[in-house]
Amino acid sequence: MDALDRLILNELSYRCRISFSKLAEKFDVSLTTIKNRVEALVEEGVILRFVVQLPLEIVHANFAVVVLDIKPNTMTEDLRSLGTNRFIMALGAGYEPQGFAIAVYRTNDELIHAVDHLQSSKYVENAQAFPVVGPPMPIDRSLSKGFESLKKIDWKILKSLQSDGRKTLSDIALDVGASVPTVRKRLTFMREHNLIHETIQINPAATERRFVVMFVIRSSFFVEMDHFELEKKFREKFGENYWISFRMANSPELVLTFVVDSSKEVVPLRSGLLSLFDDAEITGQMIVPEWVYFPDFRDDIIDEHLS
Repeated sequence: MDALDRLILNELSYRCRISFSKLAEKFDVSLTTIKNRVEALVEEGVILRFVVQLPLEIVHANFAVVVLDIKPNTMTEDLRSLGTNRFIMALGAGYEPQGFAIAVYRTNDELIHAVDHLQSSKYVENAQAFPVVGPPMPIDRSLSKGFESLKKIDWKILKSLQSDGRKTLSDIALDVGASVPTVRKRLTFMREHNLIHETIQINPAATERRFVVMFVIRSSFFVEMDHFELEKKFREKFGENYWISFRMANSPELVLTFVVDSSKEVVPLRSGLLSLFDDAEITGQMIVPEWVYFPDFRDDIIDEHLS
């Protein structure tokens, strides 16, 4: 992946249905270049799916990183059974005897249910949840509405898009029994009022046998600095290796993710992180070659409104 690929991925992570022509105009490249780049990212497995779903905000949900101590000789395929719980959104299995799950939940009971499910697996020694706050989204929340604003046709559109977030307007119209202008109008309404989250499921380590390295790092500076200050600091220090960060909800810790070509790069990354903040302490580390995603309870909400 190069700089243009990363720009495309970033844009698609906020609006996966954006037209290729708009992407070409924004990045000042040809339409063919954008089309070829996106197709290559899909073929290489970097983009796993285009997803349109209910935003966590309108279902009053949060998410947590659940660190897993995995039993020896466990394969990634063995861990797929962990995704049968509707509060588990994603899973990463590491080369070391550790991995993680991403839990989405509305209440503490739902988070406990997810952790108990993980803990009960014959492949997991221990599961520890860390509620986190995701990166700020570039949206105008003053226009947001609740999902009581969604009409029957909107729920049908959401159901249609479960199979492919970039499905054409004509295919959606055929699925829901409406005209293309009606589908376009309803999608525009949902987008303008933050009633849908258009994103991609991504496995950034899919190409060239790369790895995702996750660090949990603690520092008192994280209390004082906002997300954008921290993002700038990390990107200036680590450049294209840096991917994304999540702030712990209840402690001065961050979950930082990096994409590297070799496990030999992990030690310099650790040293670089510790040099950024005087009191920095790395409290956890995972090297993850693969991410796996699962449907979560938001799909059930759509089904409930259509039943």
